Amino acid sequence: MAGLITITSRRDGFRRCGRAWSAAPTEVNADEFDADAWQRLRAEPMLTVVEGDADAAEGDADAESDGTDADIGGIIAQMDAADPQRAQADWWAKSGAPDLKELQRRGLKITAKGRNAAWHDYQAAVKI
Repeated sequence: MAGLITITSRRDGFRRCGRAWSAAPTEVNADEFDADAWQRLRAEPMLTVVEGDADAAEGDADAESDGTDADIGGIIAQMDAADPQRAQADWWAKSGAPDLKELQRRGLKITAKGRNAAWHDYQAAVKI
């Protein structure tokens, strides 16, 4: 893993891997944590972890998504890994797909159509 990673917390001051995280995007170098720590950070439901710097992530969020962005699939995979039993009711729609508002809260500017396409692709990839 190389480059910058942007991490955003659902709550200011949330602590994971020996560090307090902010509700504002925080850029960290990929080499600041080992592979185990990165796995814990990515699986943490209180954090959104996106490869790339905050400016690039913000630019991606401003673009209308058609459901094919790798970021969408990555965020869905993070949500699924962090909550495989669907205990976080506000993360999931009644259909089982990720909740549109939750995806938007995580920085994606996405429509229901884009979400549905990304969910379909994700299900096919992991054979749910």
